Amino acid sequence: MRLIAQNLTALLGSQVATWMIGLVMVVFVPHYLGAERFGDLSFALYYVGFFALIVGMGTNRFLTKEIARDPARLASYALNTLLLKIPLALVASVSAVLVALVLGKDDQALRLIAVACVAMIVSALNATVVSALQGIEEMRWPAFWGSVERYLTVLGTIVVITRQFGLPAIVLVQGAASTVSLLANGTQLLRSRRAAVRLKVSHWPMLLRGGFPFLLADTALMVYGSIDIPMLSFMTSNVVVGWYVLAYRLAGLPIFLPVLVMTAFYPALSVQAVADPARFARLANQALRLVGYSCIPMAAGMILVAHSILVALRYPPEFASAVPLIRILSLHIPIVGMTTLLGAAIAANDRQSRYVTISCLAAIINPLLNLLAIPLAANRLGDGAVGAAVVTVATEAVMLAGAIALRPAGVLDRPTVRFLWRCVLACLPMAGVVLLAATLPLAMQVLAGVATYGAASLLLKIASPQDIHRLLYLALRSRGPAEAPEAV
Repeated sequence: MRLIAQNLTALLGSQVATWMIGLVMVVFVPHYLGAERFGDLSFALYYVGFFALIVGMGTNRFLTKEIARDPARLASYALNTLLLKIPLALVASVSAVLVALVLGKDDQALRLIAVACVAMIVSALNATVVSALQGIEEMRWPAFWGSVERYLTVLGTIVVITRQFGLPAIVLVQGAASTVSLLANGTQLLRSRRAAVRLKVSHWPMLLRGGFPFLLADTALMVYGSIDIPMLSFMTSNVVVGWYVLAYRLAGLPIFLPVLVMTAFYPALSVQAVADPARFARLANQALRLVGYSCIPMAAGMILVAHSILVALRYPPEFASAVPLIRILSLHIPIVGMTTLLGAAIAANDRQSRYVTISCLAAIINPLLNLLAIPLAANRLGDGAVGAAVVTVATEAVMLAGAIALRPAGVLDRPTVRFLWRCVLACLPMAGVVLLAATLPLAMQVLAGVATYGAASLLLKIASPQDIHRLLYLALRSRGPAEAPEAV
């Protein structure tokens, strides 16, 4: 538990910086590009994201799980996974350009997609190295270099946009920043290797088989999580894509918390699922409570201050249509949080194949519903993105229902469910206070909401001073026995 707390602290420190940098990017880039060019850039990045699945082949999470169970596999598995991804990256890049050409994209879009493929390859290799390091629960340096990568991306993007170098240059900056992170993490991996490095092509089929359930899950996630963006591009316009992506990114900012909690807990969950099922369930419930306590009020807050966010950040009037989209998409913040943690528990328990069925169902439902919802919303409301936002929330609800049905024994137990409902109740007085403070500056609304939620948490016994002490104990303790007092 101590190592989890240390990794979680490192990841949190990195992610806070990343969150702030992401906020700068969400504010800065749309301001300078406008809705249409922001939509062009977003389309290219999300489009190439589908072909990144070919490069990943689901091997990263398989790599983390297997190395966590046997650290002696680190060097061999990491090297062979990296070498496997080189031919896969070439296939994915060529396919992305050819498909775009067949779809009739113009020369500017093709250039942007080609450059995005280069950045995608570097990012995919870096993700593999980071996954290997996560297997030995070495997350502090990857977290640090992840922050450096984000800072470099922001600085480079600001220079490129202000000097009007064009959209491809923005993507090249991201690729260059990922290269720095790849080199640094690769050096750390070489230092951490625990056996001789050997090329074993015979490992490749095993890696592909092990990653296949994760590939299906990743593909389903990509389809139901991102297919609406290219569909909006083809069925409406890239201006609408710009509105939707801005809302999606703003509403998605709080999602960093369940991702970093899952990253910190997943190696330990993979080990304890085999070694100690009772401890496994206890760890999973701790992670669920932590995410619920944070994500539920974040979602409520985003809904309440959506308009104030756009006013405070001084977005151009052309982005006003993003307000209702932010409110709709904010509903999926706690849903995604719970699904992320339950999915990690299911995978750590070697039950990911069953979960893939739910993911595939969602991947089928989502585009079918979007085919109906996008044109319906465009005709009735004048904004097809509203239909896409509603479908996104509905799809995430389907995923959560499936994750709950497949969760391992003891995970999301009754005390944890009661805890989550108390978090919802604590949001009611918070909502009242924030509505009363609606005429105040955004910072004042946020502070009032946080203070009210904190007070309600104490009254409803969601958290206590002792719980806060335990959390600090776990986060700051660097010596002593591995076991520490449990935190809410």
